[in-house]
Amino acid sequence: MRLDRLLPAALIALAGCATPASSPVVVVPPMDDVTVLPHVDIVWSDYLARVREMGPNELRGEVADVAGLTSPVGRLQLAMLLTAPQNAARDEQAAQTLAEDVAGNAFAPASVRDAAAMFAQLLAERRRSDDLMRRSQQRAADDAKRIEQAETRVRELERRAADAERKLEALKQIDKALNERAPSGSTSRP
Repeated sequence: MRLDRLLPAALIALAGCATPASSPVVVVPPMDDVTVLPHVDIVWSDYLARVREMGPNELRGEVADVAGLTSPVGRLQLAMLLTAPQNAARDEQAAQTLAEDVAGNAFAPASVRDAAAMFAQLLAERRRSDDLMRRSQQRAADDAKRIEQAETRVRELERRAADAERKLEALKQIDKALNERAPSGSTSRP
């Protein structure tokens, strides 16, 4: 029997049921926010949060469960698992490739393609950010090295200047001592 014929009949049957005025209202998210497959409902942000909270053993088990799946949902789940910080086999490049493949899969549900495209974009941005950070850190390290070399040269020049100053003072003392020994007024000999 088709679901579209059952739904109106179920609504008519439920319409007669009385509900207390104080019963809680359940808000169901729109279908665009949830990927619905037979027996599978995934809210991607919730799944990603759950992956981030998994321990290493639980993560390995989840990877083993998902690794054999060839569905777009399974591939996107694997991409998310590959980015988990606690994953010893963390591989963001492979995760980005998987997410891009799912995003480009015309047979995948639109919500899965959209989630995969957004995840691939997130990974690409993170990669660019990491590259910029690495380059900045390298420049900072290079600058620190140049500053240290310049400070070493300045200290060496200051040491040389102090040595030259001491030598000049010593020469002045020698000159003064020689001038004091020489008879005053006798500059020529007969």
